[in-house]
Amino acid sequence: VHDHARRYEGPLAGKSAAFGRAPSMPARHRGPWGKAPSTHGHATGGTVFRKGTQITSLTITPPEITADGKATAKATATTNPAGKAVEWSFDGPTFGSTIDKATGAIVAGASIAPEPKSTQVWVKAKADTATKKAPLTLWDEKYKKALDDYPKFIAGTYALPNFKPGVNGNFDALYTPAAKELKATMRLKFDYTNDKSTGVEKMVEGLRRVFSDEWADKYAAAHGMWTVKAKADFERDFQAHIMKQWSDRYTFTNVREPKDVWSKLGPVHVKLDLKTVPSGEHFTVTAHKGPGRAEVVRPNMKLYEGDLTPSAQFANTGADELGRLNAIMPKQVLFDFDKSTVKAADAAQLEYTATYLRRATQPKFIIDLVGHASNPGADKYNQRLSERRAEAVKAFFVTGGASAHHQVNATGVGETGATKDQLWQKVDLTAAVDPAFVNKLDTAGHEFGHMLGVGDEYGKKGDKASHWDLVKKAFGQKYADDVALKDVPGGGSIMRGGEEVRIYHYVTFWEALCRATLKAALPDPKFGFDDWKFNE
Repeated sequence: VHDHARRYEGPLAGKSAAFGRAPSMPARHRGPWGKAPSTHGHATGGTVFRKGTQITSLTITPPEITADGKATAKATATTNPAGKAVEWSFDGPTFGSTIDKATGAIVAGASIAPEPKSTQVWVKAKADTATKKAPLTLWDEKYKKALDDYPKFIAGTYALPNFKPGVNGNFDALYTPAAKELKATMRLKFDYTNDKSTGVEKMVEGLRRVFSDEWADKYAAAHGMWTVKAKADFERDFQAHIMKQWSDRYTFTNVREPKDVWSKLGPVHVKLDLKTVPSGEHFTVTAHKGPGRAEVVRPNMKLYEGDLTPSAQFANTGADELGRLNAIMPKQVLFDFDKSTVKAADAAQLEYTATYLRRATQPKFIIDLVGHASNPGADKYNQRLSERRAEAVKAFFVTGGASAHHQVNATGVGETGATKDQLWQKVDLTAAVDPAFVNKLDTAGHEFGHMLGVGDEYGKKGDKASHWDLVKKAFGQKYADDVALKDVPGGGSIMRGGEEVRIYHYVTFWEALCRATLKAALPDPKFGFDDWKFNE
């Protein structure tokens, strides 16, 4: 007996036949009359192969397709012995997909609902009694397209040169998705006017030409004129002030479905890039010595030397801001008997009030919420009930982000002064401006807002500011009416009578982002105003 006939795999692996005989086999392995069964096959290296067809491989090409009702794939298999006929089918849910029984040709179904992204269908091959299965991935059509478009979109840049929003705006916009950045470049040429007699100016020019800048600057400073150093300081301070006020204050996000793909584009930051140029400018900034009234009429900006410092010598706008808040905030919230749950109609108004306050950090408001209860019931019980009511209202200011900037106080007074009338089942809301608030007017920042296309918010009461339409498109008409309708004397926003750049003042940057991506080849359909939103 040869050595390979003496060794067995499986449970008897490694055991040699004793005295040249095959080892004893369990009864279940013996054939008739106690003999070892015939294999009717052959052995190689001690391995016994059973007779019958085997499916040695199953391949689906491509392994992933879109569930659009049109995409195709092909299933192929190899058999041993080779060339055996294979019968094809699905094993389990098909999501409307079909497979040719004879050829393995697959056509995807039109939807994988309710699956949101992708799913698998199992392709089954059968040859004689042998079977084998393999998965085919079906992608939701929109999701797969987004996955394909995303890397192509972020590889590009999207430019909007000489964008002219509003009445006076003009800048270059460049959106770079990979950097999550919208760059707003404004080219500025600076001119300086001394507002002095031409005789003094000629003397300065002569000293500079014949002697030196130092001599000319001394003479100019002594006569209240611009010096070389003063000009350099003005340009430096102007750029620093504008960058602090207007650059990278608010961000944008993309809300296109599927959000787990497109939301990765955000947050998009706005970065200002102010370039001083001798020509090819978007605006000429003419800086005057002494006092005067600043203004912007494209392509010119007129400023005065002191305009870079926000001035407190201006009307305190706190009363105007308080009046605007009181027109928005409910004066009281009523509750059902023995309840502290805010009703739906009041909830909507409180949510909007909190949103308004979150978007306006100046002036700081002190908001008092005083809970009450009608007098039926025990005193202690009603005290706790009034406190729960006040806290229920305060929760809207907290979750809405208003309490991050404003002081919100919630107290309960129980049934003090109350009757059994249900009108005592309430919370009273009052607001006041923080006594420490001092309004400042930022002239340079205000005029630069015009250069970005944002209009005045003061003027004839009820007139629309030039950016009203954009505010409506971004935030809704109610909010646009509350912040972008003109009023006299105004309020604390930088475009009204204060120094605060508020979120809605970024609407021309938002418009630039929307219009730049509308020009892009991808995705399909293209991004528009409904796809880009402000982060709040």
